[in-house]
This record gives sequence, structure tokens and C-alpha cells, in this order.
Amino acid sequence: MASDQTSAIQTSSIQTHHLQTPPLQTPPLQTPWRIGVDVGGTFTDLVLVDVAGTTHVAKVPSVPADPSRGVMAAVERVRRYRWHLRD
Repeated sequence: MASDQTSAIQTSSIQTHHLQTPPLQTPPLQTPWRIGVDVGGTFTDLVLVDVAGTTHVAKVPSVPADPSRGVMAAVERVRRYRWHLRD
């Protein structure tokens, strides 16, 4: 189902981007956004959904000593994906 280029899944009007390589045309996010975070012992998962239903999912390593660092790393991952920035 997913190619090496992206793992975009379209279900009805909801489009989900799993953060690998961004698609060539990334639609702008529309405000307001909803962000959900699950901080676990190994990974921190973040889901960002805009008002149009465009969804981005990020999974990054957790930082048990400071969970906020894992959350901010996930936010940064979405930001870098959206603006086609490289690590």
C-alpha cells in the first residue's frame, strides 16, 4: 500500500501522512489544529489534525528524564516534514 516515497493513506476525506518522505505537494494546514500526544517509556507518539481532517502522525524516542523533550521532538518532526526540511 505504501511506497518508499510516502505513506499517505486516504480514507474518505481524511488524509494521513506518516512522517517519512513528504509528498511533492503538501496541502497547507488549516487552523485550528488538534494535537494528541502519548508519551510512553520507549516512544512518544503525536497526532496532529487540522480542521479539514489532514492528519500527521509522528513517532520519536521518548526521553524518560524529561518527557517534554520527546513531545517537542515530535512537534519538530511534523514541522520539518511540513516544510520539507532535512535533518
